[in-house]
Amino acid sequence: TTRWSCTGSRTAAPRSPQASLRPIPPHRRAVLQDNAEWEGRRFILEWQGPDTCPPTELVEQVSGVCFTVDGRIVLVGEDASGWGLPGGHPEPGEESTETLQREIAEEACCEVRTCTYLGSLKVTAADGRIHYQLRYWCLVAVRPFVPSVEVKARDLIQPETFLDRLAYGR
Repeated sequence: TTRWSCTGSRTAAPRSPQASLRPIPPHRRAVLQDNAEWEGRRFILEWQGPDTCPPTELVEQVSGVCFTVDGRIVLVGEDASGWGLPGGHPEPGEESTETLQREIAEEACCEVRTCTYLGSLKVTAADGRIHYQLRYWCLVAVRPFVPSVEVKARDLIQPETFLDRLAYGR
């Protein structure tokens, strides 16, 4: 059974209303498509906008483009050379917005105040296996940073430096 859990509230704490999503014809789903290679493996990546949501059981990652109240973007990394968006894998039974809140708290030491579903990245491996990565826009409250096993550094950056700072997508 598919749970439509991609949307987030624009004005309140994150939640997952189901009524706002509707089926989209297959010819309209992939907005952008590209081929990629990661750790020697080849993938086809397809961006799908906010009007479509993948089956919950195929979601392997939930991440947020997190903005602070003063307009900076939150990035996290294992060290100061490889920056990425805070996020991670859903736990069994967890809604996507619950994963988002938990991962941003654990990795970035930030509290999600509000979030909006941006869309998903459909990842198709060379063997045909498919999974999805969900992306959200978030407004966060920044807490004191405490390094963890997964994340050793956090940075708050100006939006104009965002693409140059990401470790992936170069």
